Amino acid sequence: MRELKLFIDGDYCDAASGDTYESINPATGEVVANIAQGGAEDVARACEAAQAAFDGNWGAMTSAERGDIIAKAADLIEERVGEFAELETLDTGKPIAETSAIDVPAAVNYLRWYATVTDTAVGETIDIPNAAQIDYSLYQPYGVVGGIAPWNFPIFLGALKIGPALAVGNSVVLKPASITSMTSLLCAECFAQAGLPAGALNVVSGPGSVVGEAIVTDPHMQKVFFTGSTEVGRRVIELSAQNITNVSAELGGKSPNIIFADADFDQAVAGAVFGLLLANGQNCIAGTRLLVERSIYDEVCAAVADKLSALVLGDPMDENTQLGAVVSQEQFDKVTGYMARRQPSPGARTGGLCSRLC
Repeated sequence: MRELKLFIDGDYCDAASGDTYESINPATGEVVANIAQGGAEDVARACEAAQAAFDGNWGAMTSAERGDIIAKAADLIEERVGEFAELETLDTGKPIAETSAIDVPAAVNYLRWYATVTDTAVGETIDIPNAAQIDYSLYQPYGVVGGIAPWNFPIFLGALKIGPALAVGNSVVLKPASITSMTSLLCAECFAQAGLPAGALNVVSGPGSVVGEAIVTDPHMQKVFFTGSTEVGRRVIELSAQNITNVSAELGGKSPNIIFADADFDQAVAGAVFGLLLANGQNCIAGTRLLVERSIYDEVCAAVADKLSALVLGDPMDENTQLGAVVSQEQFDKVTGYMARRQPSPGARTGGLCSRLC
């Protein structure tokens, strides 16, 4: 049984309330960790620590020093890829082959890329008629920024919030999804070992209705990055109005995949299946609608069906498993509810996920 705590001001700590919650392996229903359940008081302390870091050691660092720390953190995560992949699989239900080959390496690669942009020239010089004057723009960090990450790609989308914010000199308060918090909490340890000053990165796990709302409304918060559902994104934007906090939101989508007759047939079919089932199909850019040119419609449907029927379903911790478990009972009930509601209209020219293109 793992015991995971909040990461605030450079150290792991219990929630102010002392509350914890259980992390459940969706494949087995077993409890795999007890995690500190943060609240508004913990967020306030994290934001204060982030502000102090921005005003102090972290804000005083050069861009080259910031890049070195981010690159070192990426190296440390890569050295523990097996551990990170295991935790990601236990939390999300994704196959271990996927988390070890895609999720964790993608997070590492993006952090390394952000480490290289710390010295990238930003801003511009603007020509004006008076040659005795100069006019230019200069980009500067916000200060304290918040990241709210979803449950489908915890470490990858966490890195996409941490990396760019730290690269340009901001300090960060990250809230991972409650049901998939383990890799984000462990990631904070790697940044600390890489030399990141205390307070520059804080991770507070807990319910979005408490922790997320406290992050968005904290007076120290200058910018919030949110990835998640449209419904929750709307709530984040509404709350941001209280302090006129800048928000970037990546919300839900519905992505079509189109195959024409002149496509590489085998590659198109393989890509369609992969695009549909990455992260067990729990992916905001999953190709959940397949639009196929009429002349190859029947052939594509048959090929896709063959690939789907050949998939290896099973224990996500088994290296041979290709399709694991839905992330939670709540999501399982939602998916099966959609399936129960699906009633094809009589005479509809559809075949499973495929539709014809005239």
